Amino acid sequence: MASISTKDWLRTGDVWKAIDACSQWRKAQCSENGLAVVEEALVKAGIANKPRSALLTTGGGALRDLGRCDDAVRFGKEAHRLKPEDFRPCTLLGAVSIEMGSYARGAEWYEKAEALGASRNLIDRELQSILNAASHEKRSQIKKALKASNPSRYDQI
Repeated sequence: MASISTKDWLRTGDVWKAIDACSQWRKAQCSENGLAVVEEALVKAGIANKPRSALLTTGGGALRDLGRCDDAVRFGKEAHRLKPEDFRPCTLLGAVSIEMGSYARGAEWYEKAEALGASRNLIDRELQSILNAASHEKRSQIKKALKASNPSRYDQI
């Protein structure tokens, strides 16, 4: 599916096909390939704010997958600047912040995402994924910090 989406992107030049291709590569555990598609698409001149923000957000996810957290933050912040009303860059920045150990900042980004329309279920699934990937010690630190930032919100994690 990822290679088909990539071929569609290359054939049509449709930025949304590049976004889909990156997403498909990430699902296939080939985030480097997805990032390459995004980086190529970002070079394309004249991309409007909405698709550029979506490219940056999905590319930021690929960077996060690859452990390139500083670059993921840079992509996320630019995406948020372009589309401040979109919750997706906020969820990216929340996840990356928590993974970098900035738990309070991560909670702030997730709260902003929820205020912008992200479902609590989506955020909780993302947090659970982060917790599942963390060591026992780090998982405990994350839970403690989130509960300290908003006890009623994070009492169930």
